[in-house]
Amino acid sequence: MYELLNAEGYDVMMAANGDDGIRLARQSRPDAVLLDIAMPGLDGYSVARVLRHDEQFSQTMLIAVTSFGSEQDIHLAQEAGFDHFFQKPVDIDRMLDLLAG
Repeated sequence: MYELLNAEGYDVMMAANGDDGIRLARQSRPDAVLLDIAMPGLDGYSVARVLRHDEQFSQTMLIAVTSFGSEQDIHLAQEAGFDHFFQKPVDIDRMLDLLAG
């Protein structure tokens, strides 16, 4: 995903875990954040909650990217503050349309 988005002209940054992701987001203030639900340390749900409780991210698009896809997973993602949910394998055309919009 990193290479694909980079090739499309997006400025992409990666974090190794949830804590690093929060730090990176606070430093760079991105327009969108793609989060895997099953990350080391803080999971994607927890990271989304932290970002949503921070005023500077109130308008930031949060996108869940995960291999989990049950109705409960989608519900948990919505409760955590995600705007969109993508199950792996990701439909890259749909992702690009979303990011371009």
